[in-house]
Amino acid sequence: MNTKVYHTFEAKQHHFLSKTHQNAQAKFNAHYGDILTHNGVFLFLLLVHKIVAPPPGDIERK
Repeated sequence: MNTKVYHTFEAKQHHFLSKTHQNAQAKFNAHYGDILTHNGVFLFLLLVHKIVAPPPGDIERK
């Protein structure tokens, strides 16, 4: 196979795949972004709370 033709084909295919991926990612973000953001903030606050105020049991165990 002619390498120049092959490279052009590969570049076109890669461009198509990345475009498709971007579209899928955008759809995913639009659909799940709010849920993930909400849970992310919740988990982050939970983590901070655990670090700042460890449960009494943890202190006794150390």
